[in-house]
Amino acid sequence: MRGRILFFLLLAFLLLFIAFLYSPGLWGDFEFDDLGNIVENQALYVSSLSIEQLRSAAFSGDAGPTGRPVTLLTFALNIFFFGIQPFYFKLVNLLIHLANVALVAVFSSLLLRRVYKLNPSISLFAGLAVAAMWGAHPLNLTSVLYIVQRMTSLSALFGFVALGLYAWLRQDTQGGVGIGRVSLVVFGVLLSLVLSLLCKESGILFVLLILWTELCVFEFRVNGNTLRIGKWSVQSIVVAVVAILSLIAAIWIIPPMISPAAFVQRDFTLVERLLTESRVIFMYLGMIFYPTLSGLSLYHDDFLISRSLFDPIQTLISSAALLVILLTMILLWNRCRMLVFALGWFFISHILESTVFSLELVHEHRNYFASIGLFCLFVGGVIKLHGRAKLFMIVLGGGVFLLYSFVTYNRSVVWSNLVDHAAFEAVMHPKSDRANYQMGRIYLKLLDSTKNKEYGDKAREYFKKASESYEPGNGAYFAQIHLAYYLKEQPEKELVSTLAERLRSLPFYNSNVGFLRALVECQLDGHCQMSGPDLVGLLASAVDNPRASAWGKSQVYLLLGRYFIESIGDTLKGEEFIRDAIANSDHAGARLMLAQVLRLQGRSTEAQEQLDQAEALDKFAVNAQWIRSERAKVKEMLDRRGNNAEH
Repeated sequence: MRGRILFFLLLAFLLLFIAFLYSPGLWGDFEFDDLGNIVENQALYVSSLSIEQLRSAAFSGDAGPTGRPVTLLTFALNIFFFGIQPFYFKLVNLLIHLANVALVAVFSSLLLRRVYKLNPSISLFAGLAVAAMWGAHPLNLTSVLYIVQRMTSLSALFGFVALGLYAWLRQDTQGGVGIGRVSLVVFGVLLSLVLSLLCKESGILFVLLILWTELCVFEFRVNGNTLRIGKWSVQSIVVAVVAILSLIAAIWIIPPMISPAAFVQRDFTLVERLLTESRVIFMYLGMIFYPTLSGLSLYHDDFLISRSLFDPIQTLISSAALLVILLTMILLWNRCRMLVFALGWFFISHILESTVFSLELVHEHRNYFASIGLFCLFVGGVIKLHGRAKLFMIVLGGGVFLLYSFVTYNRSVVWSNLVDHAAFEAVMHPKSDRANYQMGRIYLKLLDSTKNKEYGDKAREYFKKASESYEPGNGAYFAQIHLAYYLKEQPEKELVSTLAERLRSLPFYNSNVGFLRALVECQLDGHCQMSGPDLVGLLASAVDNPRASAWGKSQVYLLLGRYFIESIGDTLKGEEFIRDAIANSDHAGARLMLAQVLRLQGRSTEAQEQLDQAEALDKFAVNAQWIRSERAKVKEMLDRRGNNAEH
């Protein structure tokens, strides 16, 4: 009893300490993808807690196959209760991380108790040691202070609940386990896994982590007896199910996701991605074992792509090292099970985001739960030692914890100020497109607030650095155009023509749609004065890009339609472009826009038909409010016609 009280007191102290480490960063601002996913997502600005508005907010995202509705719902609730204040978003993220620290402590204690046959009190403190090292690790900071990555930490929270419940159920008991308790826990595990998946697709990894824990630690046994369902062993059933699901995935699910078409919007091929990730994995391991303030970053877009096994040569070395590790795991399966468990946990955690799928190459938040197995290995190793060796390792572990804490706190301080953070990233990553672009945007904001033209010169300098960085995107080119108009200048013709060619021929990232939308809105607002042919030329270049997705082309066609309708007043040409958008990607927003232009032309019956189509496509009622508003306008037009006919 005293041991448990002491455990909870130490856990409370640990949580307060970790909260202190993160406290400076709570005062930071929105960063990078926070803007597009949260600040600019109007569906999240709910005015009530009605089912319709909450549903609209939850299903307003397009990230991943699920849309991540649970996380988006929490963003909407954040805005409803606290407004669009980054402090409260980050505070909620910190509370989620603290809850995860407690859950990791519980799961680790159950795990180490089973592996090393520890008494309950010792296992609690062992789990606390794992949670301390994991919770204070600076590699986890982006999952807390980078607001949009609540997707990762919230998914992990439900995953940790599932792991904890499962490990608790699987502890050997002398009297057996009642069917009622088993059913309740199994339901809790399944529900947690579903919620984890609906926060982010990486939640599926917790299914594999549960199976890996069972295989390595519990070994499909209860009280020394093989788990069976009838005459079949549970292990055989699991192996058969996994084999069948793997075969289905290999034949029907994975091929389209790794085909050449899946990589047309990337700067690398499937082979190049696999080769590059062999080096990325070791970079992650280096960050786990020895994190430094200069080595950690929000931006890693300057990471060199491996074009072959020998370019760069580190690719060959890292690929060979991975093969050695995998062979070692096989050879040491029976002799060093905990080492195999820790390495397997790490690799399983990276199966989705660091292998074959056409995602960006490097992000630190992908390691949010990848290091837990390694920390369990370290703490378990210390437990097995005796005498001076044990004392030395305890002191070493304490030193590592202090190192993690020191780096996390200082990193949190850097994140506490948007300007300081941008400057830090630009200095640490001078070849990063995103770091230089963000620094340019900061100077643009300073120019806007002070009207000091020196800031305009600095903004232009960093935007040019961004455009000359490693594998740059198009953001810096658009930014230079906006800057020119802000300074009452005309953008250089060469700049516009270069951008047009890049939009036509380079990989077409979805961010280009946002940049083009901002330029069109700037033009419609009158702040930008680009000639019609130049603006239409940029938009036409985008739709001519053979590497642009159907969704991307659809969005650009909608921008063309909007420009012709609102700026030129040509509703017929605008209608034509909107229909082109629908031909590329039929969705509720495009149908709604077509209904609006038909109403402007007085074609109310056709407008009603398009609204019916929009409603049918709007499966989760994301656009219900706008559709209802447009119906009211069409009805008003019809009523007015009816009254005129009577007179």
